[in-house]
Amino acid sequence: MGQNVERRGSAGDIVVRHVVVGTAGHVDHGKTALVKALTGIDADRWAEEKRRGITIDLGFAKLDLGEDFTASVVDVPGHEDFVRNMVAGATGMDVVLLVVAADEGVMPQTHEHLAILEFLSVRTGVVAITKCDLVDEEWLELVEDDVRSKLSTSSIAWSANILRVSAETGQGINDLRAGLADAAKAANVRTEIDLFRLPIDRAFSIAGAGTVVTGTTWTGTVNVGDEVRILPGKGGARVRGIEVHDETCRSALPGRRTALALTGLSRTDVERGHTVVADKVWRSTNAVDAEVSPGAENAPVRMRLEAPVVCRWGDRGVLRSYSPVTTIGGCVVADPFPPAKPRRPQNLLERAVTDPEKRLAAFVDAAEERGLDADDLTVRLGIPPALATSLLKDLSEIVRAGDRLFSPTAATAARTATLSALEEYHKASPLEFGMPRDLARQQVSNEALADVVHTALASEGVLVIDGKVIRLSTFSAALSPEQTEIAEHLKQELAAAGFEGRTVAELGEVAAEEVARELLGFLVREGTTVRVGKDRYYDRGELAKLISVVMQEIERLGQVTPADLRERTGLSRKYLIPLLEWMDGQSLTVRLGDARGRGSAVADA
Repeated sequence: MGQNVERRGSAGDIVVRHVVVGTAGHVDHGKTALVKALTGIDADRWAEEKRRGITIDLGFAKLDLGEDFTASVVDVPGHEDFVRNMVAGATGMDVVLLVVAADEGVMPQTHEHLAILEFLSVRTGVVAITKCDLVDEEWLELVEDDVRSKLSTSSIAWSANILRVSAETGQGINDLRAGLADAAKAANVRTEIDLFRLPIDRAFSIAGAGTVVTGTTWTGTVNVGDEVRILPGKGGARVRGIEVHDETCRSALPGRRTALALTGLSRTDVERGHTVVADKVWRSTNAVDAEVSPGAENAPVRMRLEAPVVCRWGDRGVLRSYSPVTTIGGCVVADPFPPAKPRRPQNLLERAVTDPEKRLAAFVDAAEERGLDADDLTVRLGIPPALATSLLKDLSEIVRAGDRLFSPTAATAARTATLSALEEYHKASPLEFGMPRDLARQQVSNEALADVVHTALASEGVLVIDGKVIRLSTFSAALSPEQTEIAEHLKQELAAAGFEGRTVAELGEVAAEEVARELLGFLVREGTTVRVGKDRYYDRGELAKLISVVMQEIERLGQVTPADLRERTGLSRKYLIPLLEWMDGQSLTVRLGDARGRGSAVADA
């Protein structure tokens, strides 16, 4: 890995002493020649580039910046027809080398490249005036003044010195290398303790290596043998080999120009614009909420994309028009996975704040009753996994239910909906001991949130969870005096029926069918009555005696048939078959052909 040095900071973070230096500037201003003078590498790879004398696609080289730094150099095309390729290279830059030819000065693509770099929030840069051997001192001073004027309002931290260089004579090359090393010290530090992501800018096949993809590792790390995915799409692969500037490595670290040899997918499965990821939380998206600039105030927009992309909070993009083909603005992703509704972004400025805790609160608020997937936090908030875990440990008012996060407002709404539904249910079904819990869960947008609300209300003494039903703690199922009298008659009839039990129809002399069915249901929930099959009811005590007889016969004979039980109980198959099927369902018995044996419930007991 050359002289690359890695140090651990006081907090344990890995400080990666490696940067990506990218060129920028007008066509034919000497960017590629300057890269060759710095590195010894001709970054123009294609015959067409050499024939035409201009850079068409991205070129790459390794640059030694001294004992503390190495750099991956990305040489971009300067012609206006290849701005898309330039943007592909600029997205991974840590330091920009802005090149202006002394004989032409600031030109149209100088302006456009500068705007693109600012939209992409490149932090630091160095300016080189090339071809200085071709002009006199007075002209050079005019060019420098013009450059300073153009950069006076730039958001990029430019080196104080504009460097005069010549790739032809070697003038200023050492000073330029030193200037780039100084600028690299001010570049954003990349950490490998993050989700791995490598946007692909080249893909090809090599005999014996399979499919190879290259790009700049933006974040995280991947190792030989790791499983990865190619997004968009569903292609999976395994990392067979890794190279960084033609050096074989075990790991791909952030900020490096990286080549991955992948097994398990075809060359046709990948192309520029795809992204290699190694964590399941990444997914592609067809829409993003973003802040768009320039303007007096950044504007929140919902952007529908022509093709899916892989992005996270804080990623920056460039907006270009079709006609005329030109750069018109930039954007910052505020939400990579916006909800389908509403179609316009809500509270986007709150979601765009730099404080992760405030961002989390805003995202959870925006999710409303849908809740926010906790697994999405590293992508939705644009933070490393460790920070996401830390935030989840200190949720304060945010409610976690299963794998989703809900705002206090959503939790309060769920609570109100639950209590309201219970009140209505108790009014409509005064003889029910409670509302079926599955039905209660349906009153809330998320079942896990419903369970959290139920548990909280139970701990407060507001409701009672009783097995599969819940009820308000102030509610008690009770019969009216008239219903109590009828219920007593029903119980007497069932007790008198003994081993035969009674159906609702057979109790018609005691009460109308609808009344009898409702009261029998109450007695079943109360526990004094048992329903066997679809419509036969037994006094609990009488049923217990009947079950005891069946089990005694099984104990005596090993297994029994309905014919065996008929002799002992006096019951016909009309009664015995439903009874035995019910006992099978209770695991009291187990069916053995036409016979029954001892069930697991008896054995466990």
